[in-house]
Amino acid sequence: MDQSATLGGRWIYVPDQGTSDGWTGRVWREGEHVTSWRFEMVRHVARQRMESGAPFLGTATVGGLLDMRLPCTLLRAFVTRIDPGMLSDEVAATRIEGRFGALLAGFSVENDATEIVLGFMCRSPTFAAWYGGRRHAVHRVEPGSATIEAAPSRTETVRVPGLGTVTVIQHSRLSDEIASAGVSTETMLRVDFDARRSTREAVEWCIGFELLFGFLSGARLRPPAFRLLASLGADGDTGTPATGYLEVAGLRWSHDLPPPPFSRLHMRERYGVGLAEVLTAFASDRDEFMTRIGAIDEGRRAETALNIRFSTVMPILERVVKSRFNEPDEESFLAARQAFFDLVGESADPDVAGFCRKHLKVVASKAPSLVMQLRRCFATLERNGFRFPAALAKDLVDRRAAAFHSAPIDREEQVSDFYRETRAATAALLILTLHDLGVPIAPIADEHHALPDLSDFLKPMAGVGREARPTD
Repeated sequence: MDQSATLGGRWIYVPDQGTSDGWTGRVWREGEHVTSWRFEMVRHVARQRMESGAPFLGTATVGGLLDMRLPCTLLRAFVTRIDPGMLSDEVAATRIEGRFGALLAGFSVENDATEIVLGFMCRSPTFAAWYGGRRHAVHRVEPGSATIEAAPSRTETVRVPGLGTVTVIQHSRLSDEIASAGVSTETMLRVDFDARRSTREAVEWCIGFELLFGFLSGARLRPPAFRLLASLGADGDTGTPATGYLEVAGLRWSHDLPPPPFSRLHMRERYGVGLAEVLTAFASDRDEFMTRIGAIDEGRRAETALNIRFSTVMPILERVVKSRFNEPDEESFLAARQAFFDLVGESADPDVAGFCRKHLKVVASKAPSLVMQLRRCFATLERNGFRFPAALAKDLVDRRAAAFHSAPIDREEQVSDFYRETRAATAALLILTLHDLGVPIAPIADEHHALPDLSDFLKPMAGVGREARPTD
């Protein structure tokens, strides 16, 4: 069932406890490759409340009736305009506009922090592009003639710590039109949480799955309508079952078909890494991976200004590098220093804490510099076949200082260097993220078809001759 809004939007009614008449208006999506939800409503109200925006103000969820009949919830709603006007001496009409992050149709949620969601299902073309496979076979009998055979359905179930049970069902789908017929493969993903989750967290998981598999496959297709499975009672086992359809906003997607398999960065079971391995790694730190993937996507967008791309990617790369590329004695020093200053900060005497913060400093530090940590990072990537010269580490640190603390670029050669350094930071963060998701990174050094925009940092293509290194 697709609950997508039509081109002109859908009617909605939102009750208001302070008036006999509620809000009436429409919700619709706008945007082509990045959609956003918007609402526009009007109500009649006593003149004393003509400037009130209730129930849209002060809450993250707004319940109503979609098409005047279907319970729904606007999630993460915020008001952009309130326009009051008088109809008579006693009655006013108030018009309100705003945006919201997701539309949940099927049941209403008063508090998105209440744990009522048991799981979700979807038919995501982005996930299907990563999962691959098909449940039909084509047998060519003779030139111009062929037979199509549908294969039995296939089911894969994995248990993911911190998430729950994930089930993937693939089956063949037959179509029989007036003048044509065909068969295709349909992939359905179902997630049953190990414990009830809030609507807010369920939305994060839905967005996270789209980001994860879009990142791995390189296929950013239109997000599906997620089917949420919920229990509306106080007890998850005895509550009233409910089903809702969730459509999120803010995900970047394209109308293009999925890239061919050889142009996908990773697919199921490629390099021996499947669904269980990827989801186990992702579920261990979902928010961190979502942050990294969002930064990588921004860093690879050619239409975004260089300073925005660099300032988005570099702080995250810096955090990842600082947490990973340290020697054992450096780790011990950093832990002891942090423990000492934490102890000082917790002092019962505020004068002592203030004196220590102002006057104490580390004279002889064993903490490695960012340049050293980046060099260690690049040395690791070089050993896996990538091309990150050690000199690039200092260039990135200098650019970091220039980008955040000094005058803008004014020479052509500086722009060229900035472009190279931005792509280097993006490529390094991408490779480290793949590694943390359990994907072997050595084979990625040959994936020129999947990473054409970052090919300068990959292994030279065989038979092409010597390619210019990023510092040439």
